[in-house]
Amino acid sequence: MTTEVQTCPHCGNPVLGRKKLFTPMKDKLLTFIRDNPGCTLRQIMEHLYGDDPTGGPESNIISSMLSQMRQKLLDAGLDVVSTGGSRATYSLVKIKDPTP
Repeated sequence: MTTEVQTCPHCGNPVLGRKKLFTPMKDKLLTFIRDNPGCTLRQIMEHLYGDDPTGGPESNIISSMLSQMRQKLLDAGLDVVSTGGSRATYSLVKIKDPTP
């Protein structure tokens, strides 16, 4: 069963009613990728964890967060695509038909 997901008119991120779908960190990740199409993993990590004195978690945290967010993004008619490989870039794209 799919719940209808809408887009926030202010930030453009997916919402369910008046509730954001993601934690603040995941929302920050999505906003950065949306506002910086073609960004690299290094740029994402610097944006999310640049103020962390420990440098933040391992770099695979980004792929883990995106994996956890994927179904809700698809339900909203969005997806984060990656070019793959060691120099991967990430972009948020609209898909033609959200999951029915």
